[in-house]
Amino acid sequence: MSYPRRAADAYHTIDPLAVRTLARGFALHGRDVWEPCAGRGELVRQLEHHGATVTATELHSYPDQDPRITTGLDFLRIGTAWAPHIVMNPPYAEARLFIAHALHLIWDGYVAVLLRHDWICRKSEIFRSRLHAYIPIRGRLKWIEGPAVNGPRHNFAWLIYGPATSRPQDSPEARLIL
Repeated sequence: MSYPRRAADAYHTIDPLAVRTLARGFALHGRDVWEPCAGRGELVRQLEHHGATVTATELHSYPDQDPRITTGLDFLRIGTAWAPHIVMNPPYAEARLFIAHALHLIWDGYVAVLLRHDWICRKSEIFRSRLHAYIPIRGRLKWIEGPAVNGPRHNFAWLIYGPATSRPQDSPEARLIL
């Protein structure tokens, strides 16, 4: 079944499987992270559940949004990182811009990005030099609330980009974490 796209690609990370998978290969406990696409705060709360300290910003306002999220901030126009690491589920249509900007802001830390599995095959070439790990999600993520619409058709994965100097230039392969 086909559904109309949500405005601003507002597919909030409601499924805890996403962060459980991230935590398998990326230590969250005690890490200060910035979630610049915080939506209503689902991903923020899941990261905190796994021990991260989260600073959250979001361009849009939502009626049921976590009040700790700073709204009205366009991530692509922010010139300074709000934390040493970024964890985000960016709008898919703008993923390349969001990743490029995150890597511009974060030189010594990590950038963890939740994307469709096929993104790494088609669109990630320009960022490959900083790709530190690839963590596929086993199972399909739920993006829409309610039991009637629980049939996602895409596979997702976490792409973890490391510090600018984390890998020797002659080592083009990232770790695959299963």
